[in-house]
Amino acid sequence: MEGAGIGGGIGSSPDGKGHVTVYAEVDDIQKYLERAETLGAKTVVPVTTVAQTTFAQFADPQGIVFGLFLAQP
Repeated sequence: MEGAGIGGGIGSSPDGKGHVTVYAEVDDIQKYLERAETLGAKTVVPVTTVAQTTFAQFADPQGIVFGLFLAQP
């Protein structure tokens, strides 16, 4: 959504440490996930839909997790 700011989530991981995941809104999650993989990223969460929200996550070569979510029409 234009003007809505940057998406993200704050939570804890299984080891109890806090983390922040930033998400980018894209028109084709699988396309961008595959592109990230060609650049050395590894999929952490494959394309998933929960409560009408479709998203995925990947870790860059340094292990930083980044999320993608589907632009809703």
